[in-house]
Amino acid sequence: MDDPIDFEMIRARARKLREVDTKGDFTFNKPYSMEEIEKFEEIYDLRLPIVFRRLITEVARSITRPYGLTSDIFTTSHISDIYHEKDRYNPGLEFPLTMRAYAGDREYDIFYPYETEFLSFEEFDYPGYTNGHIAVLYLGCGHSFFIVVKGKEYNNIWADCASSNDDFFPLFEEEQDKKRISFEEWILKRLNLAIKDREK
Repeated sequence: MDDPIDFEMIRARARKLREVDTKGDFTFNKPYSMEEIEKFEEIYDLRLPIVFRRLITEVARSITRPYGLTSDIFTTSHISDIYHEKDRYNPGLEFPLTMRAYAGDREYDIFYPYETEFLSFEEFDYPGYTNGHIAVLYLGCGHSFFIVVKGKEYNNIWADCASSNDDFFPLFEEEQDKKRISFEEWILKRLNLAIKDREK
C-alpha cells in the first residue's frame, strides 16, 4: 500500500521547484487569503479538501508558466469570484458521477479500461456534470482537469472532455491498477516531473 501523501511533502516539493527553476519559468501566484476561502466555503456550503485548501492558501493559488495550459503545474482561476449558475457550474451542488460517463463513438473508445456508463447524446447531462468541482488545469479546446469538492468523488481528479469527446472520466493509472487519482497524488506527480525536467 502506498504511503499517504501529506501537505508538508507537497510544500517541500514546491520549495524544491523554486530552487531548481533557475530560469524563472514558473510563477508562484499569490495565495488566496483565508478570508477569501472561508467566504467561498460559506457561499457554497462546502469544505475544500484539506491539502488543496492549504496549498492555495499557504503556497500559491496557481503555479503557472507563460505558455499556459498543460505547461502549468496547476491553476485555480478566480475561486473567490467563480462564475456559476443555479443548476450548472455550481461548486455547491454535488458532482453526480461515480463512474465515467461517455456519449462518444464506442468504435474509437479504446483508452479507458474501467467502468463506463455509455450514454446517448440526449442522456449525457453536461449541465449537471459541471457541478461540484473546481478546475485545476486547463488543457485547451474546452477540456480541463478538475478536483471534486462536493460528492462521492470528493478530492479525486477528473477530466472534462465533453466539448469534443462527450466524455467525463476520473484520472487513473492503469499500470498500477489505480482507478482513482487523488489531488495529492496528482499535484505531487506534476511537481516531481517539473523538478526532474530542470535537474537534467
